[in-house]
Amino acid sequence: MKRTILLVSLGITALGGAATLAGEDSVAAAREGQPEPAASLLANGGFEAIQRLAAPPPGNDFGSWVLKSDQQAPAAWMLNASFPGELELAEGDAAEGRRYLRLAAGAKRAAHLIQSCPQLRPGLTYKFTLRYRGGPVELKVYEYDDQNRLKADRPFAEGLATPVRRGDWAALEGVYTLPEGIARTTFVVCVPDGSEADLDDVRGERFVRPETPVDVRAFGASGSAFETTAETAAGSNRVVLQDAGDFQAGQQVAVSKCNPHISDLHIWEMGQPWGGDSSPEAQQIEVRGYDGSLGNWTVYMLDFAGATPPTFRWSDDLALTWKETKVPVTGQWQPLSGGVEVKFGQRDWSKPCLVTFSGRDQLISTIRKVEDRTVTLTDAAPIGAQDCVMQHTDSGPLQAALDRAVAEGRNVFLPVGCYRLTRGLYLRYADGIAVEGENEERTVLDIRNGTGACLTVRGGTSVTLRNLRFRGFSGFAERKQMGSRPLPGYAQMWGFYIKHCSAVGIQSPERVLVENCHATGMSAECFYSASSSRSGNTDPARYTKSIVYRNCTVTDCARNAFNNNDMAENTAVLYCRVQDVGGCTWEGASRFVKFVGNYVRNAGTVAMGNIGSRDARYDLLPTGQHIVAHNTFEQEMVYGGCAIRTCHGSTPVIVTDNIFVNFNTSAIEANGSGEARHLPAANTVISGNVIDLTCVRDDSRARVGIGVSADDTIVSDNQIYVRGEVDPLVKGIVLTEPARNLVVHDNLIRGCAVGLQGGKRTGRVAEVLDARTFRSSGPLPWPRRRTHTYRGCRIAWLAGGQAAPGPEIETFDVDQGLFRLAQDCELKPGAEFAVYAPQGFNWSLHHNVINNCDRLAELDVFGGPTAVFSGNLLARGEIAKLDVAVSLRGAWRVTGNQFAGCDGPQSVALLLQPDPFGNVPRFICRDNVFDQCTTPIGEGAAGVWQAAVKGGNVFGDQAEPAAGDTGALRTETRSGP
Repeated sequence: MKRTILLVSLGITALGGAATLAGEDSVAAAREGQPEPAASLLANGGFEAIQRLAAPPPGNDFGSWVLKSDQQAPAAWMLNASFPGELELAEGDAAEGRRYLRLAAGAKRAAHLIQSCPQLRPGLTYKFTLRYRGGPVELKVYEYDDQNRLKADRPFAEGLATPVRRGDWAALEGVYTLPEGIARTTFVVCVPDGSEADLDDVRGERFVRPETPVDVRAFGASGSAFETTAETAAGSNRVVLQDAGDFQAGQQVAVSKCNPHISDLHIWEMGQPWGGDSSPEAQQIEVRGYDGSLGNWTVYMLDFAGATPPTFRWSDDLALTWKETKVPVTGQWQPLSGGVEVKFGQRDWSKPCLVTFSGRDQLISTIRKVEDRTVTLTDAAPIGAQDCVMQHTDSGPLQAALDRAVAEGRNVFLPVGCYRLTRGLYLRYADGIAVEGENEERTVLDIRNGTGACLTVRGGTSVTLRNLRFRGFSGFAERKQMGSRPLPGYAQMWGFYIKHCSAVGIQSPERVLVENCHATGMSAECFYSASSSRSGNTDPARYTKSIVYRNCTVTDCARNAFNNNDMAENTAVLYCRVQDVGGCTWEGASRFVKFVGNYVRNAGTVAMGNIGSRDARYDLLPTGQHIVAHNTFEQEMVYGGCAIRTCHGSTPVIVTDNIFVNFNTSAIEANGSGEARHLPAANTVISGNVIDLTCVRDDSRARVGIGVSADDTIVSDNQIYVRGEVDPLVKGIVLTEPARNLVVHDNLIRGCAVGLQGGKRTGRVAEVLDARTFRSSGPLPWPRRRTHTYRGCRIAWLAGGQAAPGPEIETFDVDQGLFRLAQDCELKPGAEFAVYAPQGFNWSLHHNVINNCDRLAELDVFGGPTAVFSGNLLARGEIAKLDVAVSLRGAWRVTGNQFAGCDGPQSVALLLQPDPFGNVPRFICRDNVFDQCTTPIGEGAAGVWQAAVKGGNVFGDQAEPAAGDTGALRTETRSGP
């Protein structure tokens, strides 16, 4: 009774009643044939024994099972009512015996066929096998504790799709070890949503692992780079080679030009996951006729901007050029290039969308026999070709070797060779497996003639990839085509979405080590993770806990080198080299990341954050924590605008002890941007970096050593400099209000146009809700939850270069972007404003050494009682002329600074400006020393110095005069710096 109740609670229909649970007892219903031998872990694995149900299985909110064979079903198996599908018993052409099973899942939910496995014991390992056609299919287990509570729904083997209802049966093997703490298990055959598979010959047995690694050569992998010209005849499977080379029977090959066809049709629509419905069955569009004249792989893009009546433009070079524009939709066959014709069907083509597809020309087949220079393939060539090329491809043999290795728990060995791939490989649900090449220079996975990731690690526990080289088809020169292609039909398009190759993909294994692996020519993110992770205080049953890249290189690639598009934990990029990469060096929203000891040249930003969400769970368990240390950056960043950027939710971050050499791009940025899609970054330490911004090639670019607009940032002990003459396009450190809690100390800055600069971010009134409430837009950041939400700050309206004081801010709604003011005021859509704090934003700028700059410090902010400029050494240095050394606007405490060398005829050491409202602020100016300064103090408006609180200042050899007496002190009133 207890077991029956459990099955109902889990939504499982037990065929033949509770007594038939997983074949433990005799089957009560009528049956044909005999069950499997008692020694098998699974009963009736060949589906020869059947039973007829008296009534259809009951349905529920997930749907209902459909039994298509007169209410017959395989005996000893159960149907999970929470994962229903269509079940049919078929005869003839079975993999084993007389019968097999055809199982189809629903469009949006997988179908599960299950059987209990009470014989499994903790700590022991078992092997399960399945023969199948169609698919994909998965082998899984439900794991229960001793209280019959479901603890995990654990997949352990996955089979890729094969041709359904025809062709050979594929074999899927998986190895499973029962974990400690699990009392019982149920075995599951799963057909994922939208799929159909023929199933037969399911077996389970104890497994003893062989001692030796799996050698891929034993599975027919050639590892050969040999290729030759060849000739094919239409409809014939015989290929005449110019040179038979090393081709052998059983090897997989690719033959160019003899199989022109259309592939990868997709319709992209904004607001739909991955573009929405792209299935040809929907009859939205038909494509035909590619003749191969444009090469092995041509990508077509048809861009619908949303015109009425509908029109489109089209490209066959990834939108570098458009061949025709405003082409009307006729509903008839319409010609493009390369023989391609399109016919538009039942769809509203006046709505914006993007259609993409590929024209390919290669035939993938297997050699049956080799006779002199004539090769017989398993597949016929659709057309004849006189000058095609036949080359080895090892995708099939390598995949078989990987699947066997996972099934038997063995490592994989790849001897020296060039293993060409026409499709990417998968290492699925591996536990403690290493895939290792013999030589990191000469063991190559080459996907130049294929698509996908060379190797994707999916699920499992621990995987090591070592001593491999990956080669793709899109280098640094193709970075534009493979980059962002915002189009009227689909604004989120990237070129590599539709012409994709990468080195390694990571999909939710627990731990991965990638060591001594090297990649070149990748169109997409080279090493890429999209894995499950913790959310708030919730730990999933399995998630990625560690990814380590060590001693790897990424060179001559179109897009990112390393990319975690997830919140996976403990990713470390260690002692790697990244050069000539058209996207980010590293992009990651992940947690607890270390980017340490790497060399980067002519690549893109080390981008931290990029979470793309303001969900409350990221304030409960933040993400984007990084340590970026001991790296060397040379030359420039070709993508992203700076070398290291913390932004969009990353907190906390440490950037320390990095070296920048001849750097012609901004170096480090703590970016506090935050709006409807992003949380701001915060809690950053930038320390001990040596930043050489000398330009020695090409034209100098505007750049900044360190930029800070994020709250709670310390900038200390850095050197920022330009060798030789001052570069007029370089700024040392740039700080931006309303960033709060900034400490900048003990930095050395020289050779810059501006050594230390301060400014303001502004926003605009986007929507007025009432006289006290408005929605903001623009760069002014939306704060995080559990922070200040601008309480106690005030609005400053900006117009015509002048600020006007506005009301106090009562609060800021961090989810809606709404300012709520303390009193009514006249709110105008589009009005520009800044935010200031009567107490100041807590800026402490002290003990910095700044010299040899055109302007040593230029701080144009609101300031306040907590704005401190203290103990700094400020000198002209070697430059010939210094008009204004330090210019301060807003309220500041200026104490203990040393000024020297401002001795030009018109030079001013310290220029005190009115505040942004045009008022005389309260400056505290005490204990500063001015040596060799023509005009120690300048005023931006009359009366600023008179209103200052001063004392203890030293002007050359003079002590400060008594209050009310200017003495010999020279002051000058100026309108600006």
